Amino acid sequence: MSRGFMRCEGNHEDMLLDYAYPVVAPYAYGRATDLLLRNGGRWVLDLDKSEQDELWEDLVPRVAKLPYVITVGEGAARFHVAHAELMTGYVDEVSTWFKGKESSSPKQVLTDTMINDEVLATMIEPLTWGRRLIREIRMGEASEVDTSYGKLVASHKPRSSGLALTYVGHTPLKCMVLHASHLFIDRGAYARKRNSCLVVLDHQPCRSGSTHGGMIVGPNYPDC
Repeated sequence: MSRGFMRCEGNHEDMLLDYAYPVVAPYAYGRATDLLLRNGGRWVLDLDKSEQDELWEDLVPRVAKLPYVITVGEGAARFHVAHAELMTGYVDEVSTWFKGKESSSPKQVLTDTMINDEVLATMIEPLTWGRRLIREIRMGEASEVDTSYGKLVASHKPRSSGLALTYVGHTPLKCMVLHASHLFIDRGAYARKRNSCLVVLDHQPCRSGSTHGGMIVGPNYPDC
């Protein structure tokens, strides 16, 4: 893999694309602009001419090509990166509007073999908006681990059989949380508060289960 940052698409990118490429109702949500502006997108109104040109001619086409899931490595070294969660089924949130094939799909955490374009195309909303997994955690049954990256809360079910470690964000949390093979690492950096931060992890200690200042979430973490 080349050096630099690889990005995946999330709900904010989708909102920008809905704003940039509006579709007439009833085929799409009729208030895409309002949704973007209510969720931190007012910056699009403050751009000067050159910035507008860059947005429409360069940045928006790049965003449109982003993948929803990035998979790195093979076998025991494999991991995934997504925005919200890798679970099928409909996400019932106030801020969502589209009910596609995912509304009739059974709720199921994906396995590595299910992560392909055919499956992902039917579950865009869970990939970008889902918060069902993080809400499953029973804090009374969770355990805390101190790591060099900060506190980690491991749920009553830290691993989902057949799914490699998957890094996700979307839901700002006070600490990192591990549940159903999903490592939630969004610490609300956008808020710029004392208890918020940007988390940058090294996958190797995460995968290996290293106890030397690392993250005990590799192959040694409890099975379900």
